[in-house]
Amino acid sequence: ATHQPQREMLQTDESVIWVAEAEYLRHLLRCALGRTDWQNAAAAWGARRTWAVLDSRDPKPFLALMGTG
Repeated sequence: ATHQPQREMLQTDESVIWVAEAEYLRHLLRCALGRTDWQNAAAAWGARRTWAVLDSRDPKPFLALMGTG
């Protein structure tokens, strides 16, 4: 549609967890308050993750999500 060259898509067998930052922070808060266990929260700590909004090259969307941007 944009008449740009097609980019090569790379796939690996490596597992990646997609994390929605705002929901993850809410879940951590519920864990800290004792309302739920840490099992699901801890699952993301050791895994390779990709963040829904957070990108160190472009922090503005994340800051806006957190209400500070």
